[in-house]
Amino acid sequence: MPQFRNPFSAKLDENITFDRAFNASRILTFVYSASVLVYVVVAAALVQFVPVARMGFVGFPEATYGNLLILASAAALLILAAVLLVAPRFTSAEALLARKKIDTIDKLGYELLRAHSTVVAFITTIAILGLMLFLFNGHLLHMIPFAILSILLQLYKLPRKEAWEEAKALFEKQKVMQG
Repeated sequence: MPQFRNPFSAKLDENITFDRAFNASRILTFVYSASVLVYVVVAAALVQFVPVARMGFVGFPEATYGNLLILASAAALLILAAVLLVAPRFTSAEALLARKKIDTIDKLGYELLRAHSTVVAFITTIAILGLMLFLFNGHLLHMIPFAILSILLQLYKLPRKEAWEEAKALFEKQKVMQG
């Protein structure tokens, strides 16, 4: 009898192969990038078809909105720094192999996929900050830099076959050294 699997479970399939994990991580990056484009399209449609959207849905005074713009920009820069400087210390193959009990190459692929999915989800928050600013003031041009930064950062973090092959070689080397 087949085992029921909850379709709403956030747990990734631990039985995924290394190559499938690589492909899934690339697809995931493109899906998150596409979601950012959807945010921009929805915002543009709101401006076009919902007259009140041009003024924003929240009536903040200009000074308050200026402060929100500064806070959102600072948050985007912090996310950028975290993704480029901090995340590699926790999401690289070396870090995963040192921290986790990884006994098969497929388990390494699974852990790399989990780490990558966390990073691209975090990167998407940059675009969400831009969307938030748009919803506050109705200026599409305030959203665009956040969306562009998010997409560029996601493409920069797009998994490369060479890096995954290096991770595989590192795993094999550690396996040989451990006996």
